[in-house]
Amino acid sequence: MDTTTALAARHTTEAHWLGRLRDQLAFARAIAPFHDGSAAWEPLLKAAEAQVATAVSGGDSVEAAVLAAELLLAPIAPAAKGYTLHCVGHAHIDMNWQWGWAETVATTCDTVRTVLALMDEFPAFTFLQSQVSIYEILRRYEPALLEQVAAQVRAGRWEVVASHWVEGERNCASGEGLARHLLQARTWMRNHLDLAPEDVPWDWVPDCFGHANTIPAIDARGAVKALFMWRSGAPTRPPVFRWQAPDGSELLVVRELGTQAGGGYNGIPGSLSVERLITLRRESGLAEGLFVFGVGDHGGGPTRRHLREIIERNSWPIYPQWRFSRAEDFLRVIEGVRSRLPLHQGELNTEYTGCYTSQTAIKAANRRNENNCSEADGAAALAWAMRGRAVPQEQLDRAWQDTLFGHFHDILPGSGVAATRHHMLGQSQEIHAITSCVVSQSLRALAERIDLGFVGAPADVAVPALVPENGGAGSGLITGTTFQGQTAQGFPVGLVVFNPCAWARREVLPLRIWEGARPWRGAGAAERTFRLRGPDGSLVPVQRLSAGLYWGHEHVDAVVPVSVAALGWQGWALEEGDAPISGPTVRVDDPALGGRNHPPMVPNPAAPITLDNGLIRVVFDRASGAISSLCLADGTEFAQPGVPLAQLWAVRERAYPMSAWITTDAQQADAGVCSELTVVERGPWRAAVRATVTVFGSRFTVTYLLSVGEPWLRVEIAGRWLERGGADVGTPRLDLRFPFACAAASGRYETPFGWIDRPAQAEAEVPALRWAQVLGGDRGCVVANDGKHGHALAADGTLTVRLIRASYDPDPLPEIGDHACAFLLAPHVGTLAPVEALRLGSALNHPLRSLYAAGHGGAWSPVSTGNVAWDGADSAVVQVKPGASGQGLVVRLQSCADHEITGTLRLDGALGEFSNATPIDLLERPTGASLRVVNGALRLSLSARGIVSVRLDR
Repeated sequence: MDTTTALAARHTTEAHWLGRLRDQLAFARAIAPFHDGSAAWEPLLKAAEAQVATAVSGGDSVEAAVLAAELLLAPIAPAAKGYTLHCVGHAHIDMNWQWGWAETVATTCDTVRTVLALMDEFPAFTFLQSQVSIYEILRRYEPALLEQVAAQVRAGRWEVVASHWVEGERNCASGEGLARHLLQARTWMRNHLDLAPEDVPWDWVPDCFGHANTIPAIDARGAVKALFMWRSGAPTRPPVFRWQAPDGSELLVVRELGTQAGGGYNGIPGSLSVERLITLRRESGLAEGLFVFGVGDHGGGPTRRHLREIIERNSWPIYPQWRFSRAEDFLRVIEGVRSRLPLHQGELNTEYTGCYTSQTAIKAANRRNENNCSEADGAAALAWAMRGRAVPQEQLDRAWQDTLFGHFHDILPGSGVAATRHHMLGQSQEIHAITSCVVSQSLRALAERIDLGFVGAPADVAVPALVPENGGAGSGLITGTTFQGQTAQGFPVGLVVFNPCAWARREVLPLRIWEGARPWRGAGAAERTFRLRGPDGSLVPVQRLSAGLYWGHEHVDAVVPVSVAALGWQGWALEEGDAPISGPTVRVDDPALGGRNHPPMVPNPAAPITLDNGLIRVVFDRASGAISSLCLADGTEFAQPGVPLAQLWAVRERAYPMSAWITTDAQQADAGVCSELTVVERGPWRAAVRATVTVFGSRFTVTYLLSVGEPWLRVEIAGRWLERGGADVGTPRLDLRFPFACAAASGRYETPFGWIDRPAQAEAEVPALRWAQVLGGDRGCVVANDGKHGHALAADGTLTVRLIRASYDPDPLPEIGDHACAFLLAPHVGTLAPVEALRLGSALNHPLRSLYAAGHGGAWSPVSTGNVAWDGADSAVVQVKPGASGQGLVVRLQSCADHEITGTLRLDGALGEFSNATPIDLLERPTGASLRVVNGALRLSLSARGIVSVRLDR
């Protein structure tokens, strides 16, 4: 060894020993205020410092001096060793964040292989891992590794903290979606690792970007006791606290105190770990802390250096114990002091508000996935209960598991790369395929038993010579919001309309009417008129919208008003012909054409357009292409004077790194330019006005639709976004603004299985699920959406919904392409209960479904009175599904009130006889004694803002 190398080695050794003493002295001084008699410590500490300083200046052995100093400090050792760091190895593995699926699989397998090897090398080393998706990767791609993991689980060295399928987003995922995380995760763990729910008491989400106010209520119903987080919405929150949901449910929360530089949830053993222990002691009185360490994000986990450092530091006498442990051990510690921990109520938000809008396609796909899975569950449950059709549980599980994977906190928030988006959208196509088939097959099975004998036989079902069958046109096709199970085989044909929601609905149904088995030759679709004939012979004219051709098959698009009971159906005969119009209609006032001085007619751009259905009156301004007046029948105005409502705006945010995560201040904000405003539908059942609007260099249409009997205005937006973001141009954004005439406004927003009130803050973007409500003065308005989350509310009543953000980091071009979304505006006087907002959001996200069926007899009435109905006020049935055990029918109810609710759940006789009802948790385990179902009715009580699930058994 040359002289330079020797000097460097000596310097490194001396630095190590000097650092060892420095950290012990700092720890002793930090804990001194917590111990009686610690005044005697300082002379010892100073003497130790002086003793080592003399050795250093004299060139003596630093190691010997430090060891001597530690002997001098021995009286402090018992107090120091009274502190404990529970050290648990961990590997944070992001699912498809800055890489694609293949790399996620490789990272997962490589990480597990590394950890297992270190367990062989370090017998005391313990490790924990979250996310069922990680274990599922092992099962699918390297089952031998899963077997080794299972052995370490049984040995108590590998701790599973995977109570959810992934470490998911908690603001943009639905309540039912979060419930399914618990059910799918617990089921997987029981089947593959023989772990009961109580064996996995943690909800492990250190990197989640915010937490809705209802998370404790959901988790507590899934055997979760504690939540581990890093991002808590505010750096000042206590390190350990109780978190209470609106229904009174509680979780214990452990907040990782480290910064990213200090490790955070990717902890690095060192003095920062001890500093966090001191903070915990100061703020919570605990002398024990949880230290999670290991390389993460792209996996990796603990290193040999980490393990050796922990072993080394544990040997220091004036220092806490560094114990290889389990998170469950620390949970027992904080459970013992639960009563003295501070209590937090409300949400734990917000982090990274850009994530409420970034990657529009991902968020829209997730909403469709959740809606489709929920409806597939409901349809399959009814088909099982009413027809004995086997539940396709494997398909339903697959669809839900893929949906849950998309909830990961870098997928659903839109903070991943292009490969992240491609994989999620590919999974969504498979989810759509599975759920469409389940719904189609289930509803067809029900339709087979519905008495459609009144329909009669088609007038002519013979196929002309040389004309091919065309039954494929529309089979299983989803057009707009209407599910078409099959095509007509001539007219008249049976039309069965199903309601996927558990409350009665009267709405205008969109229909696509395909040519029958006898194609429309000669007089084609453009000349056809249709009507509905009810079982009682009543006739309802069908409003034609347009005619078209799809891959060689003609069709007519139309709308017609229908009424359907809760989770029920209505049967009609669809036939050609006219019928008289009776009852209310939608009126259109369109004075757009001037006098006929010369052809063509001269437009009068100053004249407004008015739509009126007797419940709502809407006036449109031709210059802006937006709403100038929105009134109820009593004249109450909801639009601010002179300010266009429901108008598109082009906004450009200042360039800033991490643009997918972070929303910055607006450098430019311009109203979209309207080039045309046209009446495109004129009633009698639905009227529509369409504006063509240019924002930046992109063109969109905004269609305003008002239907008979509906106390809301529907707004549909579609167009091709061509704007890119970048460090040179900032982040272009498309906003939709609703300046409501609501003085001193406040906002109410849907959260998972609940809602929350927030004050108006014009520049603060906040999340919501399917609806937001603006409240101010004596009025308000609900704005329901079909896949948007980012909202901002000003005190003057202006609600802004972020539609598109062209973020550029880490995905440079996430938004270029076609976009479509829809909203419902429901103005109201006085208060509107949150349950009514819930129903509006559900109506938009779960449209009425229809299918064609041949005229035939059946045991069930063509007019259903409802299959599952609930009469409790301020609450609703929000899910019906097959029992996870393969038995029974599960009904889930949500209370939207701040008080206890009692009501009656009624089951139609067509469902069959159910004799018992068992209250269950979200894992579908009994939570109380069985209840008797008497004459198809069950009396239930719901706690304030609570979630109640019951399993009905025969």
